[in-house]
Amino acid sequence: MRRRLPSTLDVAAVAGSAMVPPPDGCPSAGQVQPSGIVAGVWRFNNSRKVFEAGFFNTPGAPTDFSTTGPKQSLFICVTASGTFPTGVV
Repeated sequence: MRRRLPSTLDVAAVAGSAMVPPPDGCPSAGQVQPSGIVAGVWRFNNSRKVFEAGFFNTPGAPTDFSTTGPKQSLFICVTASGTFPTGVV
């Protein structure tokens, strides 16, 4: 039996990050509520064996990606508890 994802996932500032499956193509930092709690967004590139940066809360900081693909897990580092939409209705 497959479990259905809830419409939102809780994210917490526990150990500095939360790993979540994003809706396809979403700019994930802007999806977290309340706004402003995201410190950074990362993904692991398994073929290169490196983490890639997708967002930093410092304006102008260099990043490696700006969109995500289907079934791409992200590490969203937050400074406080919040929620993230899964895209499930």
